[in-house]
Amino acid sequence: MAEVFDIVIIGAGPGGYTAAFRASQCGATVAVIERDRLGGVCLNWGCIPTKALIENVKTIKKAQEILEQVDPMPISLEKMLAKKDKVVNNLHKGLETLFKSYNIKLLHGQARISGVNEVIVENTAGEKLALTAKKIISPVAAAPRLLKRSRWTARRA
Repeated sequence: MAEVFDIVIIGAGPGGYTAAFRASQCGATVAVIERDRLGGVCLNWGCIPTKALIENVKTIKKAQEILEQVDPMPISLEKMLAKKDKVVNNLHKGLETLFKSYNIKLLHGQARISGVNEVIVENTAGEKLALTAKKIISPVAAAPRLLKRSRWTARRA
């Protein structure tokens, strides 16, 4: 027998989790299906980690200016990456806490819309769970993409 929700959201990136929070605030029963890490590309591999690393570099540059240091300051890439990971993990834990506080069911696995108002979730062990929902939301996901060479890209000599 399928679990029943008012709303099922496929994807726990910024579009998915904000929709889930708002739906829960409005009194809906909500399930979110995520095949990878909570937070999507932005939180885990894109915007947030990149900005954390950029802030590290800006801080180092500012310290060089303040100290009027001409020679490059010694930096530890390992420590910079550890700081970035700490930032990402803290935000990830915050999202997990919000999911619990809003009573949103988070399911890890691959989602497939199987019919009108029906979603099948398959976890990594191959187990399948059927969900029924009044509404299904599938926010557009981000994914890395290689740029193709075009007549506008600079040609190498």
